[in-house]
Amino acid sequence: MCAVGNDLHVDFGPIGLWRYASGAWTKVAGSNPEGMLAVGSDLYVDFGGVSTGGLGLYKYNGTWTRITNSDSEGMCAVGNDLHVDFGPIGLWRYASGALTKVANSNPEGMLAVGSDLYVDFGGVSTGGLGLYKYNGTWTRITNSDSEGMCAVGNDLHVDFGPIGLWRYASGAWTKVAGSNPEGMLAVGSDLYVDFGGVSTGASVYTSITVRGRGSPVAMLKG
Repeated sequence: MCAVGNDLHVDFGPIGLWRYASGAWTKVAGSNPEGMLAVGSDLYVDFGGVSTGGLGLYKYNGTWTRITNSDSEGMCAVGNDLHVDFGPIGLWRYASGALTKVANSNPEGMLAVGSDLYVDFGGVSTGGLGLYKYNGTWTRITNSDSEGMCAVGNDLHVDFGPIGLWRYASGAWTKVAGSNPEGMLAVGSDLYVDFGGVSTGASVYTSITVRGRGSPVAMLKG
């Protein structure tokens, strides 16, 4: 599912893409999307690469516009600009009706934080390029391999696996937890972090961070 304004768009697989608005359903495409992303008032829909039997990447805002025949492996919005991971042909930006190549390498993950795009190109120790910030120019912020990223306000939080959870803010890194997160979610100014359940007799506890700049505490789950 994906929202554009107050309209809900739902991928129903073999019966296509539908919009739910003002209490009514409308079919907007007969094909099965592989991915969707809302950017402003536009819906971008990946129908798979043409070379592998798909239809390409489209923009929908009441009418359909095909942007490219290529297959998207991931999409991320920074403001009104769409950034697309096209795998072996690199990372591209779609803005003002034109595609521009911004990196030759294949990202492993992307996250928008304010006006910045953070791109994980894999850890240097395993043949990657590291974690970068992009805002028109590229800045490498670490050689380490990210296992997950989450934004709280303008702060980036990165799961570096065995070396723990770190926050990147104002150009500096701060370690916020030594444990390896299993998942993260930002809710307002808070970051919730799953460090895995800890069985203690009949009760199960889970560790979370209760404030965006807090430390892990134990919370009774059940």
